[in-house]
Amino acid sequence: AVGALRTGGEVDWAEVRTRTQKQLRTELPELLAYSCCFWPVAHSLNFAFVPLPLRIVFMSACSVGWGGYLSFCANRDRTRAS
Repeated sequence: AVGALRTGGEVDWAEVRTRTQKQLRTELPELLAYSCCFWPVAHSLNFAFVPLPLRIVFMSACSVGWGGYLSFCANRDRTRAS
């Protein structure tokens, strides 16, 4: 879809919707399980070991790392295909 938008071509939104629904069904349960493992540990480390002035910075770094992981998961099929 993004390639079609860049080149000015038509986007098949039904195909985009179908692909997104399939991706949600297959990947969401796994990502939620990983999220339930990652965030409690991150919060525990934050409150147990990180000094008060650095807690926001630590959790922001965790969020960036988690966002990177989500981006990797969302695009891993594209990286295998190329």
